[in-house]
Amino acid sequence: MKRYALLAFGLLVALPALAVESEQDVVDRIIDEGKNRNQVMTHLTYLTKRIGARLTGSPQLQRACEWTVSKFKEYGLQNVHLEQWGTVPVGFE
Repeated sequence: MKRYALLAFGLLVALPALAVESEQDVVDRIIDEGKNRNQVMTHLTYLTKRIGARLTGSPQLQRACEWTVSKFKEYGLQNVHLEQWGTVPVGFE
């Protein structure tokens, strides 16, 4: 019985340390992604030069939303979809 209590205590002490280590691993992966595979300028250029202004009700806004959905799915996110909302009485182009 003492042995099990000691094992349980050891696990309780070790688990928080493991959790901190895995959090650091996540932080390290995020930093690595930002430094070595950064796509910010590529995406910004596409949105501003290829799609252009994304005013409310404009076709460009719809294209940008659809592009974003496709990117999120490409990145492996699940349940990615556009939400329906009321119509815009005046669209801008």
